[in-house]
Amino acid sequence: MARKPGLRVTGGTARGRVLALVPGPGTRPTSAMLREAIFASLAGVDGLSVLDLCSGSGLLAIEALSRGAERATCVDSAGPAIRTIHANLRAVGFAGQAEVLRRRADLFLKKTDAGFDLILADPPYADAALAESIVSLATAALAPDGRLVLDHPSRTDPPAAPPGLELDRTRAHGDSAFTIYRRIDTPAGSDG
Repeated sequence: MARKPGLRVTGGTARGRVLALVPGPGTRPTSAMLREAIFASLAGVDGLSVLDLCSGSGLLAIEALSRGAERATCVDSAGPAIRTIHANLRAVGFAGQAEVLRRRADLFLKKTDAGFDLILADPPYADAALAESIVSLATAALAPDGRLVLDHPSRTDPPAAPPGLELDRTRAHGDSAFTIYRRIDTPAGSDG
């Protein structure tokens, strides 16, 4: 019997559940190995508010919800991705914990001040300018001590951290890598 194509959730309450892929060749799903490495590096997401940018199938948001995140917002600019995210959230029972928005990631970041605890961003590898834009705009969307995880090609350096963010670590896994940035704030009245 042929297996239904899809992606398996790697951890938490939905572990092993198969999610639908976005139809067509335009979306590159995050590999299971990379997802496991990301969440191991985060050392827990219990109770966090998560933003999944360039969400594709919604897989990273669903991984976070499965592992205990409280809420997730999925943002993608493609109609097929939005339909797939809705279907996947319903399939694993997380639709009530998530908001799905059809927008460009950089435009969403320019207009939000939501204070997310964790931003997961997986922009198309061919769009380095979008990755740079996400990193440069993320500070205002992060809560104090919030983190941004950027998925990028392992052969390229991650974007430099702008004021308000510090680059915490980068880990390569095959052709892919992820970089974790942490929001840093200078206390009011400090001399720096």
